[in-house]
Amino acid sequence: MNKMILTTISAAAFLFVAEVNAQGMGGGGQRERPEFATVDTDSNSILSAAELEAAGATGMLARMDADENGELSLEEFNTRPPGGGQRPGR
Repeated sequence: MNKMILTTISAAAFLFVAEVNAQGMGGGGQRERPEFATVDTDSNSILSAAELEAAGATGMLARMDADENGELSLEEFNTRPPGGGQRPGR
């Protein structure tokens, strides 16, 4: 009887942890980065400030706009700044 209860509790805990991780809630409070194609609503392969704002990702532009043109290319989007945060000098 005790072995069955322990097995049931273990299975329930495993399923709970798997579900939390699948929903992205187990990342220490960090938000997942949106998919490029989802944010690129005009399909021009460039993310404008307006597209990033509409996606709730306004901070990405300041952190990732390597050429400082006010837009994110796919290459900039896929390149993480050193240290994962804001680039030096910003």
